[in-house]
Amino acid sequence: MSLINNSPYLVQVAAVERSANSRSLLVPAGCTSLVQPLDVALNKPFKSKMREQWQKWLELPEEEQQFTKTGKRQRVSV
Repeated sequence: MSLINNSPYLVQVAAVERSANSRSLLVPAGCTSLVQPLDVALNKPFKSKMREQWQKWLELPEEEQQFTKTGKRQRVSV
């Protein structure tokens, strides 16, 4: 079963659904958090923390930035 929010690609999903012998469930707008608890409990906080760390790395002053031997900026460390 697929959970589908109010999206414009519903017609495409219906075709795939028929070929995969499955069913879809429409999720009313604003109700995603009720049917996708992992997105709310795990994925959202993880992505927020990663975005925060990435932003800090981007905003480092030049004297704190580290570079590779070829002169490129080193990747962010997690």
